[in-house]
Amino acid sequence: MTKYISKHGWEYVKPTNAETQNDQLSKNIKNTVQSWKTDGYRRYRGKDFKSLLHKHVRYITKDGKARKGGYVMSVKANYLILQNLGIKRGWSVQFKDVEGKDPVGFYVKTSKVLQQKGQANVPQVEEEIPQEPDEKEKVTGDTQKDELLHKIYYDDKNMVGRDKLYQLVRQKGYMGISYSYINKWLKKQNTHQIMTPAKKKDSGVQAIVAKAPWNIVAIDLIEIQKVFFLSFIDIFSRYAQVRRLKNKTQKEVMGNMKMILDSIEQKPKAVLSDNGTEFGPGFTKFLKNRDIKHIHSMHYTPTSNSIVERFNGTIKSLFKKYMRENKGGVELLTQNLLKTTVDNYNNQKHRTIGFTPKDALKEENHEKVLQNTIKNNRVKQKEPDDVKVGDHVRMKEYEKAVGKARQYWTDEVFIVDKITKPKKPYARIKYHLKDQQGEKIKGVMNRDQIKLVPQGDHQQEIPEEITVPPEPVPEPVPVPEPVPAPV
Repeated sequence: MTKYISKHGWEYVKPTNAETQNDQLSKNIKNTVQSWKTDGYRRYRGKDFKSLLHKHVRYITKDGKARKGGYVMSVKANYLILQNLGIKRGWSVQFKDVEGKDPVGFYVKTSKVLQQKGQANVPQVEEEIPQEPDEKEKVTGDTQKDELLHKIYYDDKNMVGRDKLYQLVRQKGYMGISYSYINKWLKKQNTHQIMTPAKKKDSGVQAIVAKAPWNIVAIDLIEIQKVFFLSFIDIFSRYAQVRRLKNKTQKEVMGNMKMILDSIEQKPKAVLSDNGTEFGPGFTKFLKNRDIKHIHSMHYTPTSNSIVERFNGTIKSLFKKYMRENKGGVELLTQNLLKTTVDNYNNQKHRTIGFTPKDALKEENHEKVLQNTIKNNRVKQKEPDDVKVGDHVRMKEYEKAVGKARQYWTDEVFIVDKITKPKKPYARIKYHLKDQQGEKIKGVMNRDQIKLVPQGDHQQEIPEEITVPPEPVPEPVPVPEPVPAPV
C-alpha cells in the first residue's frame, strides 16, 4: 500500500488489489466522516452516501490527471464500508474513470492537514478545495437560531430553499444549525409554504369503475387539422364509436349522438363529458328527454375523464399514421374508414379488462371483467395518513398556464372538518374542509391537493384596519360689516 499526502490534505491511496482497495477506502471514509462530525459537517446516510463521495473524493486516472468526484457507476452490496460507517448494509462503491477504466487510486480528505515533503510526485487537484471560515460561531438555543435564520432569509433577501440556506449559514461561519432544523423553520414561513411546489405530480382523481355495461359512457371531441370527431366509449367494456362532425355546434353533436344511441343494444344510464359549450344545457336536456343522466368532469382536470382521453390519444395516433402512410390530409378520414379503425380497436384485447371490448359485452364475461378492472385500478401506493380532523391545511392552486415562478398553495388556511376513509380498493381518502369562520367548503380534496400547515403557524395575516381621520372642517372666515357710504 502506497500513500502520498498532497498540500491540501488529501490522501492518495494506491491499492494493491481489489480487496485491499475496498478495505482501505472503507477505513479512509470512516476517518473522514468522524472528522466531519467534529467539524460540524452534516452526517451522510443512505441515499446521500453517493453524493458524499462525489463531493469529497478525488481520484487519479491512469493518464496521471486528478479528477473531482469519481464517476460512481454502480452501488452494490458490500458490508465492509457499511459496517465502518454505521449505515445499514447493502451499500458499496465502485469507481470508474471518464473512459470507464479502473482508477489508479483515490484521494480521501483526512482529519488533519499533514505537511510532508520529499514524497513522490503527486498530481495536483485542478479545482481549489473550498476553505471553511477561520472563525466559527456556535449557535445555541432555538431563539438564537430563529433570529439568525430570519436575518439571513428576510433581512439579507436570501429567500432560497433548504440546501442553499444551509450553505449560506455555513459560509457565514455559524455552526449548530442542522439541515433538519432549517427544514422545520422553513415549513413555518408563510411565503415558503405557498411558493413551494408539490413534491410530485397529482396522482390523479379516483378511478371510474362501472359495474356493468352501459352504466356510464364517456364522450369527448377529437380535433385533427380543424376537423372535429365525436368519440364515444363505454367505461365497463371499453366498446367505442367515433363519428365525424361537420362542425362542433351543439346541434351537430346532438345529431351524431342520437345516431350512436340508436346503434347500441342498450340505453346508457349516464353520460360523462367535459364542460365544453357543445355539452351545455341544451345537450343535458337532450339526454334528459331520453332518461339519461348527464355528468360533467372536474374543471381543468382531464384525468377525471381519463378513459375517453386515453382512447382519443390511441385513435388520433392511428389516424395520423394512416394519413402519413397515404400522403394525405384529414379528407382521408371518411366515416367508412372511422368504422373500420374503431372495429379493429373493439376486437383487440384491452390490458385493463383482460378481454376485447366486444367480448366484454357478453354476459358470461361480466364478472371477470369487473374483477380485472378493480385489480388494475387499485391504489398502488399507500396514501399518507398524516392529516387529522382539526388540522390546518392550504389548498392547491390551479392555473391554466403554469409558469416556473408562481403561487402553488392558497394564502388562506382551512380546517379539516371530516375525513372519509375508502371502502373500495380503487378509492382514495377524501378530505372535507371548512374555513376559519366554520363555513364548509364545497367539494372534497385528495391528499395531494392539500398541504399540512405546521402546528402553531395557522394564523392568518390579516392587515390591520386603517382608520382614516375625518378631514378638518375649515373655520368660517369672518365677513366684515359693510361700511356705509358717505352722505
